[in-house]
Formats: sequence, C-alpha cells, structure tokens
Amino acid sequence: MGLILFPLPVLLSVNGIWNKRKAIAVHLVSSAGVLGLALFSNRSLFSAEYLTIGLLGLVFPLTITVACTLWTALRDFSNSILRKLVFCSIPTAVIALSFSVWLCLPGAQQSIETLRTVYTIVVPQGLSGEVPLDFGTVLIGVLKFGSVPVAILFQGIPILISECLLHRGDEKWYFDFANMKLPYKYVWVYFGLLALSIITPRLSFVGQIPVLILWNLTFGLSIHFIFDGISVLVSRLRKRSMRFTPGKIMIWVTLSLLIPGFNMFVVSALLATGIFENWFKIR
Repeated sequence: MGLILFPLPVLLSVNGIWNKRKAIAVHLVSSAGVLGLALFSNRSLFSAEYLTIGLLGLVFPLTITVACTLWTALRDFSNSILRKLVFCSIPTAVIALSFSVWLCLPGAQQSIETLRTVYTIVVPQGLSGEVPLDFGTVLIGVLKFGSVPVAILFQGIPILISECLLHRGDEKWYFDFANMKLPYKYVWVYFGLLALSIITPRLSFVGQIPVLILWNLTFGLSIHFIFDGISVLVSRLRKRSMRFTPGKIMIWVTLSLLIPGFNMFVVSALLATGIFENWFKIR
C-alpha cells in the first residue's frame, strides 16, 4: 500500500499550485527522492543473481511517478478522467513492457530462478494435505503477461483517490465521472488485440515475446474498460440516490476485489459493462 499511495500527498498538494511548471517540478523532486531511496535500499540486488528482484523494486515506483507527473501536466488537457488516464498509461505500458521483455531474455534467467525460489519460500504453499502450488512460477507468469495491467491499476489508484478527495461535494465532477467513456473505436482495438492474443500462440514461428506483448496490451486495455464499468455503476446508483459518490463506490468495489471467487465475478461484470454499453443503453 505504501508503494501505491506514496504519490498521494504530492497529487493533493500540487493542486493548489496554479503554475503548472512548478507543480511538475514538485513531482520531479518527489519522484527523484522516491526512486533514489529505492535504488539505495536495493543497491545490493543489482548483480546477475538478484537483478530481476532489483528491477522489480524499481519498475512500479517508476511507472507510478511518471504517470502521476503526466496526470498533473494534463490537468487542463481534458475534462474526461478516462481520456487522461489512457494518455498516462502510454509511458506506463512502455516501461512495464520493457520489464516483461527483460524476463524473457537469456541474461535474466539466473535472477528469475532466484526470485522464484525466494517467493516460493516466503509465501505459504498451501494447507496440509493439499498439492503445493508453486507461487514463484505464478508470480513470474503474472510479471511476464500482466505487468502492464498491474502497473496501470497501481497508477490509477492514487490518481482516482486524489481526485475523489479534491472534488468532494463537487456535483459537476461527479457528473463527469459518472459519464466518462472510452471512444467506440477502442472496443474494436480491444477485440483485435484479444483475437491476436489467442491466435498468435498457436503459430509455431512466433516466439514468446510477441505473445506476452499482446496479452499485456489486451489486459491493460481491459483495466480502462473496468474503469468505464465503474463509471456506469456510479451513474446507475446516483440515479437512485445522490448519496452514492464515486469515492464510496470505488471503496466498495475495492473491498469486493479482496473476496476470493467473488472478485472474479466483479471484474468480469465491470469489464463486460464497459464494453457492451457501446451497443446496449445502460446509462
């Protein structure tokens, strides 16, 4: 939680700085401090055996700081929260994809095995009598095929929390949040990426790197459609009662994601809502 929420004080404080250059400078100083601290604390990990662990400690702080700085730079660009989140996700996707590709390179394999071993030892493997689950392998798979959506989710949490706090009681902002929507063309981009992600692994001449890039981009765009689905949920609930605010609803959604099994239903429902509202009138 500290990793995800560390830019929150900066996002809240720079809102009062009308000079955008000064606001961005505050972000840059804060980012340099956070990344410098991460480098210093992980300085012993930048060797062939532990390099993946060291990079893992830098990738997500880097994506979050870059996205939050860009968010402040784009604050006058558009009233659409979702549109600005998409723009902030571009450098995030590039950085996260670079890390995913690194995990497929021969030079990373030694440190990957170290990470897998460490994670398998640290995380409980299962209850007595159960077949043990190799959490280390699961972690490597998530980092390869899901770095982009995880990074986009991590960047979106502090941004959306700060916006909810800054615009508390602002009915115009609530209305904008309840009506944010991805452009229609993104639906076809999503279906195209999904089709390529399913078909490409079946082609023997295609290596692992194109496959993981496609799945990362597909899952990354899915996160934006989930944000779209949350917007639809806010719109529907606020038609019933104005006491429902985006902040409260996002807290409920976040808590529901902590319930095993139910969280998959919530994610699927929000994703489907964000996609199929393009053909069915939901709000």
